[in-house]
Amino acid sequence: MFKRIDALVDSDTMDRVSEGSVLIDIREPYAFSAGHPEGARPIPLGQLEQEIPHLSTAAEVIVICASGIRSRAGSRQLRTAGVPARNVKGDMGARVAAGGPVNSGPR
Repeated sequence: MFKRIDALVDSDTMDRVSEGSVLIDIREPYAFSAGHPEGARPIPLGQLEQEIPHLSTAAEVIVICASGIRSRAGSRQLRTAGVPARNVKGDMGARVAAGGPVNSGPR
């Protein structure tokens, strides 16, 4: 009935970005500035709908947030609009816990 799109594990995320996927961080600006994956574009969940036309040309959009709740909602919203999207399993919490690279400050 519904096709399940599996979430990516964090270790696959940067490989996919280097291959052309677009990484968006849908947390609020203050959270993005506190720490985000290198190369992530800040697009808060509340602004995602207006950004869909700009994201629709991407081969794949990868969505990350703090815990996975917003990224699942955002990736679902993008897929409904026809944009191929996946969320990152564990999101920023898993990235930080695993010692993954995190940039701070504005983009």
